[in-house]
Formats: sequence, structure tokens, C-alpha cells
Amino acid sequence: MLDMSLQDLDIGLVSIVDADNSYFVDMARYSSHVIRVVISEGGHNWAYGMHASRFRAVRQHLLDYVKIIAHEDYRMLHADPLAARIKAMYARKGIPLAIPMSQDANLQFSLRLEGFDRRLTTVARLMQPIGYWGLHFRDNEATFFDRFGREMYSGQVALPPRETSREDEADMARSCRLVVDKLFVDNLARHPDEKTLSFAVSRLLAGRMNGVVFIACVTQTAKRRTPECRDMYWV
Repeated sequence: MLDMSLQDLDIGLVSIVDADNSYFVDMARYSSHVIRVVISEGGHNWAYGMHASRFRAVRQHLLDYVKIIAHEDYRMLHADPLAARIKAMYARKGIPLAIPMSQDANLQFSLRLEGFDRRLTTVARLMQPIGYWGLHFRDNEATFFDRFGREMYSGQVALPPRETSREDEADMARSCRLVVDKLFVDNLARHPDEKTLSFAVSRLLAGRMNGVVFIACVTQTAKRRTPECRDMYWV
């Protein structure tokens, strides 16, 4: 994936998708495929990398950030005076002040400032979640794995990776729609509306779908409709 990014001046990052969406796509068919998506605005970077040329392009931006947070309590990131200093740097560089002030967000917008606004991400999850306690998470074990699942793709992955074509994405969209429809019929005795289907497909093809949560929303809604499922997944 890094080799693919070298000659493509839109690509800033490469990553392994962090959510398990194997229920929605034929992973055996797409295990070696990668999707070109927009670099997220403020989300976390999990299992990612970037070519040395990209690092050199944003190195000064990263140093500017590190000089601000060095020797500070990172847990106080969103409180003044640390937050005010980060926002002042954002304002000087034209970075939106509404985004998170984290290291990940700074890296993402630093890449975008230098013209690298896309990333390549795998279709299959080629990593396994192992931890549920740290800087970003204070979950118990059950809550964490209910959100992220435990599985990773364990089949054969051919090299080199292949970028998905429009035909591939159309096939993935069809598969996703069929699976979502079956989920609704089996668990809720009704078909999903177009808004829900479009949401699932768009999130899947943008590398932002969390299949574990989506399935849980459908199956649990049959018993109890939660605000998260209603507001975030339209289930």
C-alpha cells in the first residue's frame, strides 16, 4: 500500500480498516482490495502508515504541534491554556478551529495542508482488537468488544493489493443492501427504508462502517430501541 501511494500525490496515509464489516461483503473476494477514501477530519488513526516522503512534507507541522504539547499533561488537551495555544496555531495555518486538538487530528490536517487529502484503507480487517483500556478508552472488556468485535480476516491475502474499481464498489453496494435487507426482515419483520440502505452503503465504501454496531442495533432494536441506533444508524 505504501508503494501504491508513492506515485499517487493524493494519498497521505494508508491504513487497515478498524471495523469488522465481513458480514456485508464477500471478504474472500475482496481480501486484497483497498479503497480510496477521504482522510478523516478529527478521527483516530488506527494501524496506519505513511511514506517517508509524506512525513518529510508534514514534519514541520508535526514539530510545531509537539513544541506546544511537550512537557504538558496530554489529558488536559481541551482545557486552557493548552487548548488556546493549539487553537492559535490552527488559526495561523488555516486549520478549522472546531476539529479535535489531538495529535491524530493535527497529522490529518497537516497532510491536507500539503495536498494529501486521501488515504488507502483495506476492505478486510487484517488486525484483531486486543485492548480496551488506555489513553482513549476506559471501557470494561464486554463494552469494548461489543463495539469493535473480536474477529479479523484469517484467509489468504494476495499481493500486491488492488484498488477497488467502480464495478467492485457497485458489487459491494449490492451485497451490502441485500444483507441489510435480510437483517431487517429476519429481526424486525420489515424492510429497511432507502435512508438506512444508503447510509450503510456510503459508510461501508467510505471505510467508516462499524458492522458490529450496526448489526447490534438491528438485532437489539427488536427488543429495545436505543438513542444511538435511532440517531446514528436510523434503525
